[in-house]
Amino acid sequence: MSVFYRQRPGWRFPRAVRAEGVYIWDDEGHRLIDAAGGALVVGVGHGVREIAEAIGEQAQRLAYVHGGELTSEPVETLARELARRAPVDDAHLFLVSGGSEATETAIKPARQYQGLADLPAVGDVRGLGLMAAVEIVAEREGRRPYPPAERMAQRIQAEAIARGAIVYASGGQADGAGDLVMLGPPLTITNEQVDEAVTILGDAIAAATRR
Repeated sequence: MSVFYRQRPGWRFPRAVRAEGVYIWDDEGHRLIDAAGGALVVGVGHGVREIAEAIGEQAQRLAYVHGGELTSEPVETLARELARRAPVDDAHLFLVSGGSEATETAIKPARQYQGLADLPAVGDVRGLGLMAAVEIVAEREGRRPYPPAERMAQRIQAEAIARGAIVYASGGQADGAGDLVMLGPPLTITNEQVDEAVTILGDAIAAATRR
């Protein structure tokens, strides 16, 4: 029995054991497309050896310094490289952890996501680049949400995982009700893998909402 605290009673958590590119494998051998990109943060994909080695080498030398008190050569080098690419003169940067956008390469994936809008239970699909949010509704004409007790986004998430794709479930955006399913896969995902993930999500939405 796990003692790790989570606010998801009754949810069975697959145990991830390894990952590569856009795929994660659990301890039962199931391969899942990480269409959520973790929590929309795995931009370069999983298991990139060069990145892992660079992180390990840097952590052995110096793991962290507070930017308001100290600086370090990796921080200064990164800031110089980013400033050189910034579309402003004499750019100065303050580095924080954040998300990524991939607009140039994401026109086709964005159109693929929009295909979900044809499903009766989808109220809207919005996003930028590879990041998208799919609104799930009980009644499309008035965009009436499912009752919170239905936990519809999490039901769709479970159906998607069972079919081979991980999506991010969220809810409560409409006065405590409302359901969103979000996509934000690694930027290394191919068009064919996006097609597969979108198909799985569409099937998951249909299966969860027809009950």
